[in-house]
Amino acid sequence: MAPTYFLTGENKMSYTSKQMKSDLWDIYYKLQEAGASKAVKYAIIDVMVLRDKEEEEKKEEVEC
Repeated sequence: MAPTYFLTGENKMSYTSKQMKSDLWDIYYKLQEAGASKAVKYAIIDVMVLRDKEEEEKKEEVEC
C-alpha cells in the first residue's frame, strides 16, 4: 500500500498528482522497452497533458 502524504502550500502538487505523473512515466518507459506502438505511448502522454491542464484549471479557479 502506498504511503499517504498531506502536503500544504500553493506551489506544491498533491501527492497523488506527483505519484500519478511518476507512474505514467514509468509505464511509458516500460512500454517503450516492450516495443509498444507510438499510438499507445502517445496515449500515455495525452493523459499526462490532460492531468496537467486539470491542475492548471483548479489553480485558476482558486485564484479567482
